[in-house]
This record gives sequence, C-alpha cells and structure tokens, in this order.
Amino acid sequence: MTPAPLVPITAAPPAPPSPPICTTPPGSPLPQISPVRGPSPPPQQVAPNSPTTLPRQPSPPPQSYLAPPLDEHVPPPQPDTSKEQPKTCESRKLIPVIVSTYNKEKMAEYETRMVLQSFKGRGGPLKPVGPDQYSDAQKSVVGLADKMQSWTSDEVPKEYEYGKPFLPFNLMCELPWPMRLMHEWYLRASELGLGMITVHVPGGAFKDGPNANFAFSFKDLHAFLKMDKMDINLVGAWCLSQWVDAQKTGASIGYVNPTMVCETAHTVRISEDSAVLKNKTPQEEKDYIERLHKRKMAKVGNYLATSSLAHSDKQVIMVPYHFGEHYILFFVYPTDQTIVVLDPADHDKDAYMEFLCLLNLAHGRYKKHGGYVKNPSREKLYIRGHWPCYKQPSLTNLCGYYVCEMLRVNGRYRTEFTYLPSIPYSASRFDQRTLINLCADLCRFIRRNICNHPGEFHDPHSELATDPKFKNLREWERQHAVD
Repeated sequence: MTPAPLVPITAAPPAPPSPPICTTPPGSPLPQISPVRGPSPPPQQVAPNSPTTLPRQPSPPPQSYLAPPLDEHVPPPQPDTSKEQPKTCESRKLIPVIVSTYNKEKMAEYETRMVLQSFKGRGGPLKPVGPDQYSDAQKSVVGLADKMQSWTSDEVPKEYEYGKPFLPFNLMCELPWPMRLMHEWYLRASELGLGMITVHVPGGAFKDGPNANFAFSFKDLHAFLKMDKMDINLVGAWCLSQWVDAQKTGASIGYVNPTMVCETAHTVRISEDSAVLKNKTPQEEKDYIERLHKRKMAKVGNYLATSSLAHSDKQVIMVPYHFGEHYILFFVYPTDQTIVVLDPADHDKDAYMEFLCLLNLAHGRYKKHGGYVKNPSREKLYIRGHWPCYKQPSLTNLCGYYVCEMLRVNGRYRTEFTYLPSIPYSASRFDQRTLINLCADLCRFIRRNICNHPGEFHDPHSELATDPKFKNLREWERQHAVD
C-alpha cells in the first residue's frame, strides 16, 4: 500500500512528548504469561471496566520449551547501557527469551556417527562365570565338548598318534556323516603315508595377485574333531569356504588370511640363548629386535593395505585375528572408516592395541592410494569394542568355533553398516547343534574343495596331487558322492 504524501504544516504548535509505546489498550488487564522456569509473578491490579481483548501475539515454537540445556553455558544477552533503552510495556518483559540449541557443526558430526551412537556396547566386558551360571546353550556346548574329550578306551589313545583313530567307534557314529567320512579319509591317508594337507589360495581370494598357500596337519584335524582348540590354519580354510559362498550369493564381503595377520606375524619373540643374538651386546640385541619388529610390522601393514584396496568394492572386510590363545573378529568398514570388534570373551582392547594401530596404518595407505571414504577429513578409524556377539563359555578354548560362526556369509551377523545396531546381545543362539553343523560344513569343504583334485583349492604341486600312490585319495569323491 503506497503511503500518502506528507503535507507541511506551518501554523501548528509544537507537539507534546509521545507517551511510551504499548500494544495494550489503556486500562486493559495485563496478560498472565508464565515464564519457562521459576514461579509465576503475582497478578497486577488493573481497572475493572477495561476491554479484555488483546492483539494476538505470535507464540514461540513449542520445541524451544522442551529443548535440553546446551552442552556449553550460554550467558544471557546483556543490555547496552551506552544508549538510552526504549521503553516497553510490562507485558513484553514477561515473554521469555528464546535461545536456539541448533549447532550446525555438532549436528554434522553427529550424523556421521549416528549409527554407532544409537547403539553402544552394553555393559562392558564380561566377567568370568562358573559353570553354574552358563546359559542353556553354553551348557549344551560344554557338554558336547566334554563328551568328545572325556572318554576312555583301550583301543583309541587320548592324545594324537599318527595312524590311530581320533575317537572311539561309538562316539564317531553319533557325529554327522561329513565328519565320519573325513575321519575315514584320514585313516586311509595315514595308511599310505600322507603327512599333511596343503591348501592352494587362488588370486583374489584374500588379495589381488599371488597369495601364500598354507597347510594343516592331521594333528590339527584330531583336535578339531574332538572339539578342542581350533588351529589358525583351519580358520583360514573356513574363510575360504565363506569366500566361495560370498561369490555365489553376491554378498559384498572381503576376507583376510588369518595366517598372515596373527600376532606371531607382527611380533618378535627370541629366546636369550638364540643363535641370532650370540656375540651381541645388550644394546645390539635391542637394536636387532627393534629392526626385526619394524620389518614384520611393515609387512603386515602392507598386506592389510593391499587387501583393503583389493576389496575396495566391498562393504565390509572380515579380519579374524589370533593373539595368545584367543580369537577375535574385526569388521572393517573402509568407506565408513569404522572397525567393530566382535570378541567372544570381551578382552580389554590393550591386549590387541598393536594390531589396531596396524589397521589404522593400513587404512591410511588405503586412502593415500585412492581408496574411497565417505568423510575424507577424518584421519583415524572409529573403534567400537565390546560389541554384542556370541559369547563362549568362560574358562574354555572354543573361541575359534564362535568366531567361525560369526564369519558365516548367511549367518546372523549382517554386514550392512547400517544394520549393525540390530545385532542382539545373546549367547543362546550358539548351542550344541550350531557347533556340530559348523564342524560338518568344514569337513565337507576340506574333502570336496581341498583334497579333491578338481577342487578350487587343491594344490597341484603338493604331495597329494603328484604322488601316484595317493590317486585314490584325491579321487575319493567319486566313490563317496552321496555326501
């Protein structure tokens, strides 16, 4: 609307001073407005015959009254005393000051780790408990392991002896057919003089280019069928079996060879009477051990970086890690720059801190060589420890079986980063049947894909593949195709 033109007035007397500006009509009662906090002020006395209608005031957003206090104290605005302040009516003084709690930088940082902060590890590390506090599933697992290890027999030795059966006949008959067939294969192989089984790792399974082969002995199979401590080479064979399943199902998962990144691969343990330390001063011994340690650390770091680049198109890289007498599993999310630790026994992170440093170093090289990340400004990986997962019975050495079950492609542990909060904290899922199925699946994979000559992981240069007397062993599947 266009304002009317101003007309000068020459004969008008000077105007009196204007009264204070107020939106409330004269004589009307003041509105009773409650402040955000504190007691309400007492009502003021007004004229009885004043009008009661007031101009409608804009109400503040309701969320401002419910907003939580800020992390940092924000002092109230101070009035500027250098200038004469405009006079306001008493009703305006009762309207609370609205302070915005929105912080753009903090919200951006929160969104980058929304998933991790929405579901934290529950309750810290587990404390060792006695057998009377095991869950029903843990009791069934311990009962099965005790049954496989606590038998007595005059024909079968308790400890491993080459060429002798692993278990008594009555216990072997209770196991699934794949495990019994693996045992029969071993008995035939020991009669012919075979010493071990070599595993060929094709290029692209763990990283691009040639991968180091590995082998496991019949002593390792003996402990496995008795459900004793699982050897790291068998964990590597299990990773290959899950790599095959990932290729078939199209799961976006990469695997790392556990034999290349275990604790012994990046640490140095030399006895004082070793020949390499002979005729060396204490300072020379210390310098030699430090140089050797740095070389081994660099080797493992380069391997992890190469594996990360080889699996840059994958959502997650699964890294089984063995230290001391224990296994844990790392879910490495390169693009999200996050590591989730699945530990069946909830060890303190100081026990594997050196390996976490290696993972961080490898991730830095991954970014340096063009690896994609969602937040390039982030320098280090986020580490989430004590994550909910299967929990082994305390005072047992069954951690390898629990880690293998968490490595399953079609298992309970999803590989989507945004799905991680839905993993439940439960030990009741891994029971006796889970353990038996895992052992049967690995035995079937060893026979079909490693020992069988058309198998993808059959080593063509091994003794099993080149010696004519082992022909029936490498063609075993032709005669036992019912499994």
